Amino acid sequence: MRAHLLPFPIVCLLAVARAGSAPASLPSPRADDALKRTLFKDLRGREPELRQKAAQDFPTDPWSRDDAFHAFEADRAEELARKQHVALTDVLAALDDGIRDEHSRGDMTLTATVPPCHPRAIY
Repeated sequence: MRAHLLPFPIVCLLAVARAGSAPASLPSPRADDALKRTLFKDLRGREPELRQKAAQDFPTDPWSRDDAFHAFEADRAEELARKQHVALTDVLAALDDGIRDEHSRGDMTLTATVPPCHPRAIY
């Protein structure tokens, strides 16, 4: 083997050894029902503010406005998951369950539909 190629396999072996000896990450604890209700209330309470923020970015395009809102909502869900030390899937499940519960009770104040996608107006 050529001397200038010798460091490559050594570095690869060291990387594999390091990766194999790294501690496994622990799964996030699961959110209980009370915490899920709190998470939903937070996300639901911020919906008007986030929709207004999205509407400022896309005043003439309902689909893009809705897309921007959900991006803001996803950012908030990730923030809540980190803050509460729970899995992001629990935060999203809390949102989904909360919307379903409200709709089953006839409360249609939350938007649960998607506007049609049309070509954007030129800004």
